[in-house]
Amino acid sequence: MKKILDFYFRFPVIIDFFIGISSVTFINHYIKLGYLSIPKDEIILDYASETTTVLLTLAGFILTFLTVLITFKTGSNTLSSTPSIMESFCNSSLYKETTRLLKNCIKSIIFLTMVIYMLRFINLFGLWIMYYWIIFSIIVLLLTILRSLFILDNILKFHTDENDQT
Repeated sequence: MKKILDFYFRFPVIIDFFIGISSVTFINHYIKLGYLSIPKDEIILDYASETTTVLLTLAGFILTFLTVLITFKTGSNTLSSTPSIMESFCNSSLYKETTRLLKNCIKSIIFLTMVIYMLRFINLFGLWIMYYWIIFSIIVLLLTILRSLFILDNILKFHTDENDQT
């Protein structure tokens, strides 16, 4: 399991997009078979509106989490003779990797949102394209949020371990 997570965290955005494309392809197959159908245009527009709201809200939460991490590192006490576990984390390569992952989460979510807005206001292809993009965006969003929660959980474990030792 650790090897799978290591590979996933090496290329998270690419893997998220691959899973999203695979899911949309799977759904498209069932639409062509007639088991699923594309909703009416006004429902697709409602989905687009709701999806962009959720995407931007969660991007804000991830941005806040990233800001808290950066603020914690800036405000950490480096004069102490024995650094805490969180200070050790902030001075390790894990901190840089964590901030990189969170920045990529935000970039991915903002990209998805911008494409939905472009598809909504520059309707060159038909709303069925937007429907597939919404599905793709929701899948990528779920994977991004799970990744962010996984990171947060591990950081909280560092903090909990620090409190257990004192």
